[in-house]
Amino acid sequence: MEGARGRRGGGVARSAAEDGVRHHQARARFFSKVGDADRGAQPRRRRGGGVAPLASLSISESHREVCIPSSSAAVEGTAGETSPPVSDAALEVWRRWLRASTRRSLSSFMDQASSETHAPPPTPRPSPPRVLPPPPLSAARRAKGCRTAASSASLSRNYSTSSTNSQSPPEPRDSCRDDRSLDIWYTAKEFVKKYPVVLFAQPTDTHSQFHRWVYQEWFKPTVRSLLKCVSDHHASNLEFQEITTENVKIFCNADAPQFIPRIKIYCETRKATYEGRKQNFVQTGELITELIKSSVDNPTEVLDLLSEDIKDKLSMLKNPDLSHDADPRQCGVYILVNHPSMLRREMQSPFYLACYDLLMSVDKRIANRAFRKLPYKNWQSRALQHPLLKDHLINRRSSYGRDKYHQARYHRNVASHKTSWKSKYKAEEVDEIIHHHFPMILTRLMKVLSKMKLLIRLTLHNFFG
Repeated sequence: MEGARGRRGGGVARSAAEDGVRHHQARARFFSKVGDADRGAQPRRRRGGGVAPLASLSISESHREVCIPSSSAAVEGTAGETSPPVSDAALEVWRRWLRASTRRSLSSFMDQASSETHAPPPTPRPSPPRVLPPPPLSAARRAKGCRTAASSASLSRNYSTSSTNSQSPPEPRDSCRDDRSLDIWYTAKEFVKKYPVVLFAQPTDTHSQFHRWVYQEWFKPTVRSLLKCVSDHHASNLEFQEITTENVKIFCNADAPQFIPRIKIYCETRKATYEGRKQNFVQTGELITELIKSSVDNPTEVLDLLSEDIKDKLSMLKNPDLSHDADPRQCGVYILVNHPSMLRREMQSPFYLACYDLLMSVDKRIANRAFRKLPYKNWQSRALQHPLLKDHLINRRSSYGRDKYHQARYHRNVASHKTSWKSKYKAEEVDEIIHHHFPMILTRLMKVLSKMKLLIRLTLHNFFG
């Protein structure tokens, strides 16, 4: 019995020793293969030409486990021999050790990656804030308790009647850059000396008796915007204390594709009264006259040779008609703001044709009464002074009498047929010729239509753009 027990004890000891040897050999081969795989090494070939499979190592990120297959192929030798099978107890020991080692390695790796990924970016060096220089202040603005209203007379901006958000008037210098735009502002007199508001027009083939001083095309919308600014303040029950060349500034960007100066009024406003409204229009007329004088060397001669429609508008501003009507287009201010003398040259013929078509659509007696108000009793004599107008009067197929109805029809035909085959006159030249020979046609038609309550149907303001 004791001998049997001894033999069994020796067998158990040898079996444990053999298991230990196989355990260390398999462990060494396994970690050797795993190290080669991590370094990107190619698997070694068997002597028989086959490739020895490496131990597959799969890591689950959620559990951070290392799973090793328990098949005998995982611990197969590389020298053409097959190692003895590894016991399940030894594989379990390896798994436990690998789990603990992998957790520590992955934990340190993830902590390092997280610290590098979520590191805050370097704080940029703050740039100094851009401080714009304040607008220049006048002596009146610096005085305590001064309330200034800057009113913009511009085609492209809304007019402001607020005195709290108004701009400060510039210093009395010749010109200065506006910090809020590309415009340069000028004093009114200095600007018109650099850019005259009138020119001496001599149309093609026109006799010298019809040569006149007329508005520059850019000045027409500028004057209208100034008058509209005044009327808009009056509509808001405000009036300007005084409008002079000293408190009017002109803003302009001479390098822009379109030359569009803007006039701004810098003066105090107060609650409007009838006399105050009337005085504002009188002051505006005086301002326009002063700008005309300042832009020429011989102001007396220029005022004498001004076009008749411009003289009519300046005369209306000296004694403005502030009558009211249920429709604002029938009041006197509407005619002041939309006077035909401020129509652009290319819009004068369309305006006349609109008036003519309107009168032809009403009762014939009403139309004849309106036509009888047209100016120039000897209108045919004026037409004979120019070759083009003479050709329309005599050589065309139409025949005209001396009465005013035929005068209206004659103007309609000339405005509708400005050019002909191989004509030497361009359309804009024909408009200029008509205006110099018959400058009061449009103004008189506008006033007649206003008295006949037909100006509402004409929508005169649409012709100014």
